[in-house]
Amino acid sequence: MGALKESEHQLFLEIVRETFASYVNHYSANSLLPKHLALDGYVEWASTLLENPQGHIFVARNTQEQLLSFIAIQSNDQTSEIILNGTSPSAQGLGIYPTLLSFVCSELFRLGFHELVTSTQSSNSNVIKVWINSGFNFLAAINTFHVIKN
Repeated sequence: MGALKESEHQLFLEIVRETFASYVNHYSANSLLPKHLALDGYVEWASTLLENPQGHIFVARNTQEQLLSFIAIQSNDQTSEIILNGTSPSAQGLGIYPTLLSFVCSELFRLGFHELVTSTQSSNSNVIKVWINSGFNFLAAINTFHVIKN
């Protein structure tokens, strides 16, 4: 567990692509939006996070230093927000993400941040369960709809 190293930037973009390749969300639910564009959008978003001076990217690695999971944080004042996170499909269900989340919470507190917030689609029940089991308070459910004029 630790911060993303500069030498790992390309590996970070690769794990984002791998993680979101089969991620079901409001973009992939829209049959008018080509699936590859939604995936490219996640990778582009991740690339902007690499240069974010108010951000932190934390990762979990295996013993071969391969990236398994990531949590990207945007911070201001004393509040931080998880803005993009995921776990490689091959590493899901192994308890890696909850361990990384605990590490991130400790690191952010050490850095002086006192609140961590996040959001996701209400259908993303797996990560919602992890957040609740980690002590997060569930405040609201979010659904996103695309309205397309004919």
